[in-house]
Amino acid sequence: MPVTLRAWQRRYGLLKPQRTDGGHR
Repeated sequence: MPVTLRAWQRRYGLLKPQRTDGGHR
């Protein structure tokens, strides 16, 4: 769901950098 991804990215985006997002997935 795009809504969940958006909220997750918003919260994680502020807490962690975008690099973590790529490594986590």
